[in-house]
Formats: sequence, C-alpha cells, structure tokens
Amino acid sequence: MFFVLMSLVSAIEYSKIPATGSPPSKATASSAVYDPLTDRIITFGGFNYQLNSISSDLKTFDLQKHIWGEIKPHSKLVPPGLESTYLYLRNDRKLFVFFGSGTEGISNEIFCFNLNSSIWTVQETTGDTIEGRDHYAFTSFEYEGNSYVAIFGGLTSSGLEKELYLINTKTFEVKKMYNGGEYPGIRTGITIVYRKGCIYMYGYSKDGISHDPMRAGIYEYSLQKSSWSYLTYDFQPSLRILHYSYVYNDEMYIIYGARLDSIITYQEIWKYNFEFKNWTLSMDSLKLFRAEAAAVNVDSKVYFLYGRDLFSIYNTLIEINLGTNPISLKTISSSFDTPLKRTHHCSFVISHYIYIFGGQYKYGVYLNDMWRYNILSNLWEAISPLGEIPSPRSLSACTKSAGNSLAVYGGTNGDDAFDDLYFFQEAYMTWIKAPVKGNSPSPRYSSCISYYNYKYYIYGGHDSEKGYNEMWVYDNVNEKYTLLISQVLKYALIRCSCWIDRGEDSISFNIIGGSTFWYSPNENWIKLNLGYDGKVTASLELMNVKFISLSETNIITTEKHIYVVFGSTWNKVVVDNTTIVDRVTKSISTRQTLIDEIEIYGHSVSHYGNALYAFGGGISKNAIKLPNTATNSFFKITKLQDTDESYIDCSPGTLVPDCTPCPAGTYFYSNECVFCPKGKYSETLAATSIEQCLPCPSGYYADQLGSTLCMQCPSGSKCTIGSSSIDTYIDELIPSSIQPKSYKGPTSVISSVVVNMWYSILYLSIFIVFSTITIYYFWKNMNKFDIFTNNHNHDLGVPIIHKRTNVGGLFSLFFIFSAIVTVIAAIMTYSLDNITEIKALVPSIALDYSISAKKVEMNTTFYIYGGECLYNSSCLPEIIYEIKGLLYESVEQKCYLENNNCIVSLVFNELSIESATSSVLIEMREIASYASYIGVNISSSSSIPSEISSAFIPIDPKSSDYIFRGTTPSIISFKFTPSAFTSESKNWPSLETGFHISSYNDAIIGSLATQKTVNTQIYLRAQISITKSDTGMRTQRILNSSLFVFVGSLLGSIFGLMGSFASIMSFTENFIDNYSNRKEKKINIDMMCENIEKLHDQFGNWRIKQREFKIHPIVDITTTS
Repeated sequence: MFFVLMSLVSAIEYSKIPATGSPPSKATASSAVYDPLTDRIITFGGFNYQLNSISSDLKTFDLQKHIWGEIKPHSKLVPPGLESTYLYLRNDRKLFVFFGSGTEGISNEIFCFNLNSSIWTVQETTGDTIEGRDHYAFTSFEYEGNSYVAIFGGLTSSGLEKELYLINTKTFEVKKMYNGGEYPGIRTGITIVYRKGCIYMYGYSKDGISHDPMRAGIYEYSLQKSSWSYLTYDFQPSLRILHYSYVYNDEMYIIYGARLDSIITYQEIWKYNFEFKNWTLSMDSLKLFRAEAAAVNVDSKVYFLYGRDLFSIYNTLIEINLGTNPISLKTISSSFDTPLKRTHHCSFVISHYIYIFGGQYKYGVYLNDMWRYNILSNLWEAISPLGEIPSPRSLSACTKSAGNSLAVYGGTNGDDAFDDLYFFQEAYMTWIKAPVKGNSPSPRYSSCISYYNYKYYIYGGHDSEKGYNEMWVYDNVNEKYTLLISQVLKYALIRCSCWIDRGEDSISFNIIGGSTFWYSPNENWIKLNLGYDGKVTASLELMNVKFISLSETNIITTEKHIYVVFGSTWNKVVVDNTTIVDRVTKSISTRQTLIDEIEIYGHSVSHYGNALYAFGGGISKNAIKLPNTATNSFFKITKLQDTDESYIDCSPGTLVPDCTPCPAGTYFYSNECVFCPKGKYSETLAATSIEQCLPCPSGYYADQLGSTLCMQCPSGSKCTIGSSSIDTYIDELIPSSIQPKSYKGPTSVISSVVVNMWYSILYLSIFIVFSTITIYYFWKNMNKFDIFTNNHNHDLGVPIIHKRTNVGGLFSLFFIFSAIVTVIAAIMTYSLDNITEIKALVPSIALDYSISAKKVEMNTTFYIYGGECLYNSSCLPEIIYEIKGLLYESVEQKCYLENNNCIVSLVFNELSIESATSSVLIEMREIASYASYIGVNISSSSSIPSEISSAFIPIDPKSSDYIFRGTTPSIISFKFTPSAFTSESKNWPSLETGFHISSYNDAIIGSLATQKTVNTQIYLRAQISITKSDTGMRTQRILNSSLFVFVGSLLGSIFGLMGSFASIMSFTENFIDNYSNRKEKKINIDMMCENIEKLHDQFGNWRIKQREFKIHPIVDITTTS
C-alpha cells in the first residue's frame, strides 16, 4: 500500500494541568525536608485520603519551576506506609526516615533512601536504645563539628515518653540525654528547636498526664550542662500543641497550634526573642490554618504541604515568609483534586467533561474509581456512581457508545482475567452489567472494542497463557455474544487500537498498532470489512509502518486524521512521538516532543475542541520502560508543529473553524448543531447525539425546539414524561370493540310505511264517506264503482237479479284501496325483508371452509412518542416489524404522526392464520424511541358483508414516572375467531369468510424506563399476540319465501280481502235494509195513529152502520204511497 512519510522533530505545544502538575493526593501527617542541591522539597508518607491508607511515596516540589514530581524507588525493599515521621537529608544524598507509625503499629526502624541510586535500606543504630515513636519532637543541628538530630517525647509502644535523645547522623550512635534540672514531663505533639548549644521545647501537657501539666512556657536544655530549665513570662502565647517551631534571625517562631482538650485552633504567629527574652504576637488571624502538615524551613520561608483544618483535607503548598514586614502568606500550589496515578485505564469525553475509570495504581493495587475533569473550570471531581460497579481492573477494552455512555469489557486484576461487559450511563451516573444469554468469550485483557448500532465488536486480547485471534460481537438488543470470525489474522494481536468506519454496504473494523503475544510489533493498518450480509473480508490500508506500530498507546480518530499519541514497542522502549495519519492521502508524519516527562505508556488520550488531553500512564527513563510505575500527570496538547495547519481537528460536538461547542439545547449531527425536539431538553454542551436530549420529567413539558429546561405544567393539568405541551396528556384510554351486528331487515321501516298507508286509506275513506253523505251527487253515482254485483242480498223466493248499489260502490273503493296497500306491503316485504339470519358457534374444525379475511388492519399507536416516526411522510427505516404464524397475500406498512403520537399501521390483504398462536412484533429502533402509552387497534373484514370486527386495547405503565422503553416487548393479546357467512339471497355473496376480533389475556407490560434511566435502555417494542379461537362463528341468511309462494300468498290475500269486504258489505247492506224497513214501518204506524186522531176529532163518537153511506171528512187523511 502506498504511503508518504514525513518525519519532523518539533516541540509540541502543550501545557500541564494544573500549571504545577498534578499534586499528590490529599494527605495528613506527612514529613518534609529541603534538598538544597536541587532546590526542591521532598515529602514522605502520610495518610492518603484517596487510597484511605498510609503511604510510603516520595513526592517532590521544585521551588524554581513550581512543579510537583515523584521519586520512584528501584529497590525490592520499600518501607511500609508510615505517618508522623521526620526526614533528614545528609550531604551524601542519603535521606533518612525516622520512625513513625503504620498499619502494623509504631515503627522502630530508621529507613535510608539513596537519592543517587534510588535504593531503600534500613539504617542500623548503635549506642543507647531508642524506641520507635510518633508525634514526637524533632530537630537537626550542627554541634561541636558533628551533625545531630534530636528527638524528644512522643508515643512509643511502651507509652508516652519524656526523654531527650541525640543521634549522630554520621555514625548513627544514639545517646540518651540526662534529665537534670527542671525537666519537662511526658509530651506529645510538641516541638523542639536548636540554638547556640541549647534545645528549646515548646508545648503543653494536659492534666493528669505529667508532673508539669498546663505549662505555657519554654523548656531550655543546655547540651553543655545536660540540664533543663523552665522559662516563663507574664505575656506569652496560650497553651497549645500541634504547632510548628522554627528559628529565624535569632528568634523562635511559633506558627499555628491547637488545644485538643477544648477544641481551639490558633491562626496566629508568635515569636520569642532570645536576646530580650520576650514574646511578641507577630501576626494574628491568618487566613489559612494547617495542622498535621508536612512543614519545612528554607531560610526565611516556611512551607506547609498538605495537612488539614477542622473541616477539610488539603494537598496545597503554602509559603509563610518570616522575613517580610508584615509576615506574608501566599499559596504556591492550590488545593487541586486529582485522580490517583494509574496506568492502563479508560477515558472518554462527554460534553465538556473527561471521564477516567479504573487502571493499575501500582503492582497488586488495581482501581475501579471514577473521576471527571471539567474542561471549562479546569477542576477534577471524584464521581460516586450508582449501580453494579465493575471490580477493580486494568487493561480493559473501552469504547464510547452513542451519546453519553461508555462500555468496558474484560480486564485483569493481576490474578484473574475478566469476561464481563459493563455500561456506564453518564446522564444518571450509573453502571449496568450487560446481561448475557448463551456463550461468551473467554476471559481476557488487552483486547480492543468498538461500537456501532447497539453492537460491540471485540477483537484480540490475551490471558496468561495465549492470545486470542478472534472477533466477537455482543448484540445489546438480544443480549447475546456471537463469534463473528475466528483466525482473523495470521497472528493474534494484543494491546492494539481499533475503531469502526461506516460505509454504504458494510462497516469497516480498523486495527492499528499492538503486538503479538510475544510483543512483536504490528506495523500494519488492517481493515476488516464487515458486510451487512454477514461476509467478512480483510485488507491492508498501510503496511510495514513502524510509526503506527505502538502498543500501550491511545489513538484519536477524526474524519481527516488519526493521531497516535506516545506508547511503547517491544514492551520495553517508550516513544514520545505523536504520529499523524492523513486518512485521505495515507501520508504519515511524526512529531517528537523532546520532553522527558511525557515519555509515557499505558496512558489515556481524550479529544475536545482542538486539543488532546493525556492523563496518567507509566514512566520511562531514557526511553526505557520502567515497570510498575505510574503517574497522574495531565497534559493538554494544542499544537503539533509550528505551522498554521498544525492545529488538531475539531472534536465531535464542536464546529469548525473555531471548534465552538454546540450550545445547550442542541446536539451535533451532520457537522451542524441541531435543536433538541419538543418535549426534550438538554443542558449539555457539545452534545454528540440526540440521546443527550432528555425527555422532560413527569409534570413538566417543553413546547419549544432547543429547550435547555422544561416548564412545570399548570396546576390542575398533567404532563407525562416527554410532553411537548399540556395538551399531549391522554386523559383516559379505554378498551373498546366493534362487532358485526345481527341481521335486522327493514321490518320496522316497512311496518312504518304500511301503517302510514293504512292511516292514509283510513283518512281517505273517511273523506269519501263524508263526501258521499254531504254531497248527493257523489252518493247518487257511487253505484258505478260497485264490483260486488253478485254479492248483494236477495230475498227468498225472488229471482236473483245482479244489481249495483251505492253501498257496493263505496265498499268497492274501500277494497281497492286496501288491496293496493296489501300488495305494496307484500311486495316490500318480499323484496326487502325476506331474510332470516341464523348464527351458531361451532368447533373451528367443523367449518368446511378455508378461513381468511380480505383485509386486516393493525394500528399500533405509541402515545407521546420520543422519536421522529416519519421521514419524508414515510416510516423511518428504523421502524420495522416481524410477523410469525400469519399467511397473507400482501402487507403494507404506513406511519402517521398525529399530536406527537406515532401510529404504525400494517394492512394485510387475504390474511389467514397458520398456527394456533401467531404474533406481530413492532420494533422502534430510533435512538429516542419511547412512549408514555401504547394502544393497539385491530380491524378485520368480517365474514358478514359490509361489516367489520374491531378491538382496541391500551396499556399504560401504571405510573406517570415510567415510560415504555427497552428490548422486552409489551404484549397485547387478541383472539381471532374464524367466521363463515352463507346466503341464499343474491344481495350478498353466497360465501364469505373473516375473523371476529376480541381481547384475550391481560396485557403484559414490557421494559420500562424512568426519565433518568431512559438512555440505559434501547429500542421500543410492542408485540401483538394473536390466538386463534377453537370455535368458529357460522352465519346463515335464508329466504323466507320463494317467488311462487309469494305470488300465491299475495293472490290469496287479495281474494281473501275481497271476500272479507264482500261479507262486510253484505252485512252493511242487510243492516241498512233492516234499518230502513223498521224506520218505514214506524213511519207508517205513526201516520196511522195520526190519521186516527184526525178522524176522531171530526166524527166524534158517531157510529155509522149503513154500508152504502159515505161520509167525506172535513180534513185530508194522510196516506203513504
């Protein structure tokens, strides 16, 4: 493979963080000494509050460069952790550590560290016996041509002491001094200084401990006289211990101090003038107070390192200058929290924070702590994550997942290798152990891992016996490992670097650097093309390039370049080069730092803006790897050469050309800052994924794009998680169903029409009767309508003569009207209501037909959906479905977005059920796919024509604090009852099949998440479970009568009706005739009676007996004709 190599030696532009370098951990009870040859302060031991243990580390601070450092021993013997020791530096560069206490109790040994050879030894003493002790008084001095250290009091294994010892620092002969004169009692936490042949002790003893309690004066011991004397004055400092004493300008200064019996601290400086024998308060109300600090006097200056006050522990360096007037106090190195030194740890960038995890502190000591560095405020902060925290480890494979999560795989604790995989969710500071179903890779470390689309690709690594030349894939969706390929290369690689590039048809897994199991460097850039179809092919991008062959390095990849920052080769040589690979031209250039202190390996490199940040790592000397070493140095690299083109590419989440971070409320996508959707907010700078736009919590909403906070819903209203307005709340979702109705013909309509017609006939008949009564002409001509000529009454013995009558004409009209109504009603009934429907439940097997539905529509609604749902009015590719157990001619997927609700519709044509239990899985694979509720509505064409069967089932998470999110689907169960329809009528098909839909079992709620844990889950799934009923519905519609029967019955009805009217007419005529005869008889009788009365009036009582004689009445006699 062709490439261009340019090797440039240039001073990389870098800076330390902080400017003094990473200070030691916060500590108390350390000791310090000044090294005049190198103008630095050396400190030893103390209680390390980060490790929660006592240390034996040697730390340094350069007073010229103001830089912290560390001295690494090269000996097998290393003192145990000790506190409350004192240091003495001899002219031959040997540093002596006197006594102190550790985890095993008080140490009786004096340790010697050779600064030239970096070797620890134990210094033996001669002369008098001296027990080890802590909290004793110590000073060093020259006397009569010899160098001595003096030790007084303190706590020994035998108890508190009051003896004074001198130790010759050349011969280490110990001399116990005679206690003559007015000697002090037992003491602890006091100080001694030397001046002109005398040792001065200051500090009090509490009541009940010594014979001279509560004395505030000075005890003076004359080396010449071997005698003590007590100096007391009217004006002197208050009682105190835990102070610091130094002699400057023939005056003794007392700095700080405390009284433990009354918990009083003194933030003041007193001085005692030996010439005038008086005390003076030199400075009151010091701003800073220190106790249990490592203190050292250099000329007029006193330096206080580490220490504590009543409330806090520090890792500061304070300078008090006794030579200024007034006395000055300043902070040389501020308190700065920093992670412990470490190698082979993990780091990643989220927003404007750099996170680190784990690593190896020193041989046998592994870490699982977590820190983050705020790039804007330049401060470290210890993190206390929640969840299942990984065990201490180093050499883990680490990668950043989408947005704000980190994955850590494998590693070792020196004894065991691990095969576990953990995810860290930064938004909620929570560790989650990946669940694993089935097989998993063998435990290993020094592998590499990369992430793409919810899958973690793991390559290489080794255990204590062999390397692994294989690639595994962990699918976060189905929680399974898959061995993608074994024997990836000709040899297994360890400690290599890898990343993934995405292509149109495949993804590329890139490997550079690393070595074989036997540390032979890999000088190739290897690319594995992982096709979406499962095929794997390998290719070489670059060959035989030693500048990218580093192990224990860290790489940064951008669209344009690859940065390989420091590292080691052959497991021995450490390089300080930064190699830059142009990804387009494949040209390579190197930048040599020429800075010894960053010849490191096993470090981490992070990328933010246009800068690289290197933390920790092992140390080298003259480019040779020093094993079992670590540092917590922190560097910011901003420029790689002295040209304008040398600036580092912008990191994801920042915009060219100035690498400006995307503001809060946005995220980085396609090289621009995109607003967070409505219903979400983000306080994150330089967000790289929509996952960093968090849904509003329950009770809040965000109705604007790019919100940085959510607004509280008004009183009386409710907002679910992720609400974009107060209107998005779903008050109540109720299960419902629509089923085919039983057949009902238009009987009521026909009845209503016929009744209305009868009423009309009645009104018409009444009108005709009234007209014939009132209008003589109508009555006179009514007999013309008579059709009942042969149905009129006849007298017995009288010949039958057919005749027409007025009554017959009237009833003929009535009959015609009634016959018309009867015919219309019969025709309507026959044509419109000639069907009877019969339903029956039968065993499914008894249905003699293949059951299918012409159309089945399944609508799954995700209420208050977090994702986009649509792209160009179509379903996003991330919305997929899986169908099991159903047969169909075709299926069409549609998506709709209505009021922030995503509706996924599947429309099946000619659907049939293959098995007793079938399912349809709807899977939302969007990054921000979640929903507050889920509702499923299934509508099926029924076997009954023009009818559908539909059922709607909603589910909710039972609490507004939860939303649906995760790989475990929520299951909504439906029952499909097969149905068959047959008909004898041509109005419907003779055979139709379909399904009746109903709810089945209770819904099963799947994976849920809270507003805080939404990004710990992936996907959103809803499964529609379909159970085929064991029984089926058979529906039959049969004809009530045939046309022949209809005509016959209609004729019978007409003639029957005619007969009825004829009978009624005959009865009516009889009634009228009888009525008329009776009326006529009555009239005749009435006339006769009237005539009789008239005759009586004219003739009186005369009787005429002559027949022939006729008498004519005076009045006329009425007769009837």
